Amino acid sequence: MTPFQTIESIIKAAGSNGAAVTEIKIPGIKPVSIKASVSRYWQKGLLFRVGYGKHIRYFTTEVEAMAYNWPARLTEIKAEIAENAKARYQRRLDAKREGRKFVRVDPFPQFAEVVRKCGKRGASIAHLETELNLPRGTLLSRIKTYLDKGVLVRVGQSTVTRYFLDQQAASAYASAVERRTKPKGAASPWRAETPTKRNTTHQPRLPVEIINPGVPIQQIPCSNDYRFSVSPHFKGEFTREWQEKRA
Repeated sequence: MTPFQTIESIIKAAGSNGAAVTEIKIPGIKPVSIKASVSRYWQKGLLFRVGYGKHIRYFTTEVEAMAYNWPARLTEIKAEIAENAKARYQRRLDAKREGRKFVRVDPFPQFAEVVRKCGKRGASIAHLETELNLPRGTLLSRIKTYLDKGVLVRVGQSTVTRYFLDQQAASAYASAVERRTKPKGAASPWRAETPTKRNTTHQPRLPVEIINPGVPIQQIPCSNDYRFSVSPHFKGEFTREWQEKRA
C-alpha cells in the first residue's frame, strides 16, 4: 500500500466529517512528515479540504468536501471559544472573591514532553506546531519565554533550528552537525600556512623569427599609406580657390 492509499483509507474511515491532520496517525511516521504529505496531496488535487487554521478537515472527494457543513461547524467553534472565555473569566472571578490567586495551567510540561520524545535530534518548529496544535505566533512567543527562563536550549539558525531541554543534549547535537557538515578535503595542518601565489600576469606570445645564417637583412623604407587617411598635402576646393584669388 502506497503512502497516499494509507492516508486515503484513514480519511475515509473518519466518516463524513473528514479528518484533521492531527487525527491521521501512521505507526513509524513522524507527524511532520504526515502533515507535509497531506499538504502535498492536497496541492496535487488528490485530496480536498475545508476550513482554516487548525480547523481544516480533509476529504477524499470533492462531493464530500462540499457536503460538509462548514458554516455550522464555524458557529460551533465560535461558541466553544466564547464558552471557554466565559469559563476562564468565571474562574478568575471566583478566585478573586475567595481571596486566592488565580493560577493558570502551565503549558510547559506538555511542551517539554513533546521535546523529550524527539530524543537526541531535538524538536523543530514544524514538529512542535503539529504536536501542540498551536498557531505559529503563539508557539514562537512561548519558545521565547522558555528561552529567557533558561529551561529551553536552542541550536542552529533559521530552518535548521532545534530545541532541547538541557545544554548537554544541545552540545552533542551541535557537535554531530558540525562533523556531518565539515567540508571534504579540508586543508591539511602539515601544509604551508601561506601557499605560493601563482603568476597570473598575462605574457603575450611574440612571433618567432627564424633567420638562417648568411642571409643579409634588408630594411626597405616605405612611404606613408594614405589609403585609409587623408594626406596632409590635400586641400579642399574652397581653400584652393581662396588661395588662388588671394594670389
